Amino acid sequence: QISNNSKLIATKILREFSISSGAKRSRSPALTDRAYCHAMVAILLACDYKFNVEWFFSCLKGCTRTKLIPLLRVIGLVPISKTKTAQKGSEFTHHLKLPLPPVSLTITKRGRK
Repeated sequence: QISNNSKLIATKILREFSISSGAKRSRSPALTDRAYCHAMVAILLACDYKFNVEWFFSCLKGCTRTKLIPLLRVIGLVPISKTKTAQKGSEFTHHLKLPLPPVSLTITKRGRK
C-alpha cells in the first residue's frame, strides 16, 4: 500500500518537473536540468556539502558530463583540489563554495567608448 506522503511527493514531482499535453506527460530540457539541480541540492544537504560527481553520473541515464558541469557551477560547486594521498577518481568530487556570492540585482549597460 502506498502511503499518503508518497502520493503527495509523486504528485509534486509530476507537477513541478513535467508538462501535461493531452493524455501524455513530457519533460523539456529546462525541466530536466531543474530536476537535476534539485537532486544535487538534496544530496549536498545529506552529504555535508560534498558531492561525488562520479556517483551521481553513474545513477543518471541520458546525461553527459558536458551537460552536468555547467549545472555544478550554477549551484555553486567547485572541485576539491587533488592531494597526493587522494585516490584515483577524487578529481570529480566537489564541495559547495560558501559563503555564496551576493546576487547582483542591478543591470548595467555597456556603452561604446
